[in-house]
Amino acid sequence: MGVLAIAVAACGGTVATGGDAGKDAGADAALGDASLRVPKNHRPADVTCPSGRGTEDGQFGDSGVLGSCSRDSDCTQGTNGRCLPNIGGAFILSCSYDTCASDVDCPGTVCVCRSSTTDVAPNVCGSSKSNCRIDSDCGPNGFCSPTESADVFCFSTDLVYACHTAQDECVDDSDCPASDPSCNYDPSVSHWKCGSLCSPPPP
Repeated sequence: MGVLAIAVAACGGTVATGGDAGKDAGADAALGDASLRVPKNHRPADVTCPSGRGTEDGQFGDSGVLGSCSRDSDCTQGTNGRCLPNIGGAFILSCSYDTCASDVDCPGTVCVCRSSTTDVAPNVCGSSKSNCRIDSDCGPNGFCSPTESADVFCFSTDLVYACHTAQDECVDDSDCPASDPSCNYDPSVSHWKCGSLCSPPPP
């Protein structure tokens, strides 16, 4: 993940587990239905994002880096403007703004918050490919968790949220082997399994 990667590294969701089956890294079979294991990352309710935002102002301003801005004060077209390096493709400076403060600002999807008031990342609306916003969207005892998306380059992941199912092969990243260390919702099989979904960046 790049410097502006948002949100949470570990992924997880609601699944039914059978004894210690959920700890069996890389298990090919579903985890069973003996009990529910709460994932490390899930979203019980909408939250209000931090309004304060960190800054790297001046870090690149006198270095000759190309871009549409050189300092935070150049970024006046939105909320909490910051002049930051682009994390995809060529290294250039561009303005970054908060696009939401809560889910109300993101119809049909999640407002993904920065981690704290000192984090330079923006608060942004998640992908429309999410199939849930909060745990209750996933049914009784359901959990809604962040996952990688197959249409991003791993620079800024965890912008998709998905429910877990009884067919899931993992709950958290810790369930997965070192060769496939992340647990993600795979839309091609409609459940969570070990392995990254990030597309490689363009050449």
